[in-house]
Amino acid sequence: MWRYIVILFLSIFLTMLSSKTDGVIPASKAELSANNLLKDIEAYSNENPGKPGAIPEWKGVSIGNSELVHSYPDIKPIYYLVPVTKNGNLISVIGIDANTGSWQWYSKIEARKSLFKTGSDDAAAVSLN
Repeated sequence: MWRYIVILFLSIFLTMLSSKTDGVIPASKAELSANNLLKDIEAYSNENPGKPGAIPEWKGVSIGNSELVHSYPDIKPIYYLVPVTKNGNLISVIGIDANTGSWQWYSKIEARKSLFKTGSDDAAAVSLN
């Protein structure tokens, strides 16, 4: 009896979880969108050095693996964080809409080796407290 209740609960939970990702673009599309933004900004920066919107530091950068971010408390996918790296250092992050694939924002950050300073185990421990 308990086995069937557990199976029913898990199937309902998995159905709810999968419905929260309906319409979400794959990470590869988010990374492609971020890469297109990089190319546009690099071209603008080459044509308009020193002008607002030019980011000369983005010349020769590359895109890292994106992370899907969910809203709280409804746990819906809202955007991808796409890291921008240069010479192995993180120099920027681009936010890509999880449903449309369009870029939402980007920011310049101090160079560091990774996007997150906190490991997943530390984050899980903090969230459970």
